[in-house]
Amino acid sequence: MAKIIIRDKLKFRIFPKILWIDNEKIKLKSNSETIFETDEKYVILSENMAKNRKLGINLEDKKEILIEIKYDFFRLITVFLIIPIFVVIVKLFLLSEVEASHLGTFAGVLIVVLWKREKFEVVEN
Repeated sequence: MAKIIIRDKLKFRIFPKILWIDNEKIKLKSNSETIFETDEKYVILSENMAKNRKLGINLEDKKEILIEIKYDFFRLITVFLIIPIFVVIVKLFLLSEVEASHLGTFAGVLIVVLWKREKFEVVEN
Protein backbone atom coordinates (compact mmCIF):
# COMPACT_ATOMS: atom_id res chain seq x y z
CA MET A 1 0.00 0.00 0.00
CA ALA A 2 1.41 3.38 -1.05
CA LYS A 3 0.74 6.63 0.74
CA ILE A 4 0.37 9.91 -1.17
CA ILE A 5 0.77 13.07 0.92
CA ILE A 6 -0.58 16.23 -0.73
CA ARG A 7 0.49 19.54 0.82
CA ASP A 8 -1.02 22.93 0.04
CA LYS A 9 1.06 25.80 1.44
CA LEU A 10 -1.18 28.66 0.36
CA LYS A 11 -2.03 30.59 3.54
CA PHE A 12 -5.24 32.23 2.33
CA ARG A 13 -7.95 30.30 0.51
CA ILE A 14 -11.64 31.09 0.83
CA PHE A 15 -12.92 27.85 -0.69
CA PRO A 16 -11.23 24.46 -0.39
CA LYS A 17 -9.06 23.29 -3.29
CA ILE A 18 -10.63 20.28 -5.00
CA LEU A 19 -8.33 17.61 -6.43
CA TRP A 20 -9.07 14.27 -8.04
CA ILE A 21 -6.99 11.13 -7.58
CA ASP A 22 -8.29 8.43 -9.93
CA ASN A 23 -11.87 9.79 -9.82
CA GLU A 24 -11.87 10.23 -6.04
CA LYS A 25 -12.60 13.77 -4.88
CA ILE A 26 -10.29 15.30 -2.26
CA LYS A 27 -10.81 18.72 -0.67
CA LEU A 28 -7.75 20.62 0.58
CA LYS A 29 -8.05 23.50 3.00
CA SER A 30 -5.50 26.30 3.00
CA ASN A 31 -2.14 25.46 4.57
CA SER A 32 -3.07 21.82 5.08
CA GLU A 33 -1.90 18.32 4.33
CA THR A 34 -3.99 15.36 3.12
CA ILE A 35 -2.98 11.71 3.10
CA PHE A 36 -4.34 9.35 0.46
CA GLU A 37 -3.64 5.61 0.54
CA THR A 38 -3.96 3.33 -2.47
CA ASP A 39 -3.05 -0.14 -3.70
CA GLU A 40 -2.68 1.00 -7.32
CA LYS A 41 0.72 1.06 -9.04
CA TYR A 42 -0.06 4.20 -11.07
CA VAL A 43 -2.42 7.05 -10.21
CA ILE A 44 -3.37 10.33 -11.86
CA LEU A 45 -3.64 13.50 -9.79
CA SER A 46 -5.67 16.20 -11.53
CA GLU A 47 -7.30 19.51 -10.76
CA ASN A 48 -10.69 18.50 -12.05
CA MET A 49 -12.46 15.40 -13.26
CA ALA A 50 -11.74 16.29 -16.90
CA LYS A 51 -8.06 15.63 -16.16
CA ASN A 52 -6.79 19.13 -16.88
CA ARG A 53 -3.43 19.86 -15.28
CA LYS A 54 -2.75 16.27 -14.49
CA LEU A 55 0.23 14.59 -12.92
CA GLY A 56 0.82 10.88 -13.40
CA ILE A 57 2.43 9.24 -10.38
CA ASN A 58 4.20 5.90 -10.60
CA LEU A 59 3.87 4.22 -7.20
CA GLU A 60 5.70 1.02 -8.01
CA ASP A 61 8.22 0.16 -5.24
CA LYS A 62 7.30 3.32 -3.28
CA LYS A 63 5.83 3.42 0.20
CA GLU A 64 5.31 7.16 0.45
CA ILE A 65 5.37 10.14 -1.90
CA LEU A 66 5.04 13.85 -1.05
CA ILE A 67 3.38 16.24 -3.51
CA GLU A 68 3.23 20.01 -3.03
CA ILE A 69 1.03 22.49 -4.84
CA LYS A 70 3.35 25.30 -5.93
CA TYR A 71 2.26 28.84 -6.77
CA ASP A 72 3.85 31.63 -8.77
CA PHE A 73 3.67 34.37 -6.14
CA PHE A 74 4.74 37.09 -8.58
CA ARG A 75 1.54 36.48 -10.52
CA LEU A 76 -0.53 36.23 -7.35
CA ILE A 77 0.74 39.63 -6.22
CA THR A 78 0.05 41.00 -9.70
CA VAL A 79 -3.58 39.89 -9.38
CA PHE A 80 -4.10 42.13 -6.37
CA LEU A 81 -2.40 45.09 -8.07
CA ILE A 82 -4.41 45.02 -11.33
CA ILE A 83 -7.51 46.88 -10.16
CA PRO A 84 -5.63 49.71 -8.37
CA ILE A 85 -3.46 50.17 -11.47
CA PHE A 86 -6.57 50.53 -13.65
CA VAL A 87 -8.10 53.01 -11.22
CA VAL A 88 -4.92 55.12 -11.27
CA ILE A 89 -4.83 55.09 -15.09
CA VAL A 90 -8.46 56.23 -15.31
CA LYS A 91 -7.98 58.96 -12.68
CA LEU A 92 -4.71 60.26 -14.17
CA PHE A 93 -5.88 60.51 -17.74
CA LEU A 94 -9.55 61.14 -16.98
CA LEU A 95 -10.65 58.61 -19.55
CA SER A 96 -14.31 59.55 -19.67
CA GLU A 97 -15.09 57.49 -22.77
CA VAL A 98 -13.98 54.27 -21.01
CA GLU A 99 -16.79 52.91 -18.90
CA ALA A 100 -16.07 51.46 -15.50
CA SER A 101 -17.86 48.23 -16.40
CA HIS A 102 -15.44 47.60 -19.28
CA LEU A 103 -12.44 48.06 -17.01
CA GLY A 104 -14.03 45.84 -14.37
CA THR A 105 -14.70 43.08 -16.90
CA PHE A 106 -11.16 43.27 -18.25
CA ALA A 107 -9.66 43.25 -14.76
CA GLY A 108 -11.87 40.30 -13.76
CA VAL A 109 -10.75 38.25 -16.76
CA LEU A 110 -7.09 39.00 -15.98
CA ILE A 111 -7.58 37.99 -12.36
CA VAL A 112 -9.07 34.62 -13.35
CA VAL A 113 -6.28 33.96 -15.86
CA LEU A 114 -3.49 34.91 -13.48
CA TRP A 115 -5.03 33.19 -10.43
CA LYS A 116 -4.87 29.75 -12.04
CA ARG A 117 -1.06 29.68 -12.02
CA GLU A 118 -0.32 26.73 -9.81
CA LYS A 119 1.35 23.41 -10.48
CA PHE A 120 1.80 20.04 -8.86
CA GLU A 121 5.35 19.09 -7.96
CA VAL A 122 6.67 15.82 -6.54
CA VAL A 123 8.96 16.80 -3.67
CA GLU A 124 9.96 13.44 -2.15
CA ASN A 125 9.84 9.86 -3.33
